[in-house]
Amino acid sequence: MPETRDMSVKTRLRWEHEDGTLCVAGHTADLICAEGGGPVRQRPENRPPVWPTLAALVDWLNTANGSGERETSLRLLKLVEEAGEVASAYAGAVGQNPRKGRTHTYKDVADELCDVALTALVALHSFVPDPEGHFAARLAHVSARVGVQASTEETP
Repeated sequence: MPETRDMSVKTRLRWEHEDGTLCVAGHTADLICAEGGGPVRQRPENRPPVWPTLAALVDWLNTANGSGERETSLRLLKLVEEAGEVASAYAGAVGQNPRKGRTHTYKDVADELCDVALTALVALHSFVPDPEGHFAARLAHVSARVGVQASTEETP
């Protein structure tokens, strides 16, 4: 196996691109590719922890809006709204409307995709007592289904 850089990743998903480049993704790094396989992007130290931050957002929303069935419905509708914003940003990024031209960037699309993910993960808190565990189990299920295996071994 080709060597990868970055010892900070504890859990890695490994896969091979069609061009043969071996890559791994982990919970403490964005993407690390084998030597010659592309850039190594280190996780900045100032990133907030995902699940505690999500829990704080849920607490904030619950305090502001409540947490009943109506609020859950509205959070699911918000997810649909955010997905529409992804489509709009992408149409703007590729200049789909000739009258408007390019009105967005791929960064705008990425930001909207993050909003979808955040909104979905906030909504997930309304349906299961352990959203982090549920998400991890679902990720493992989907990964196994497509043949991507997680590993906890360190790669020098």
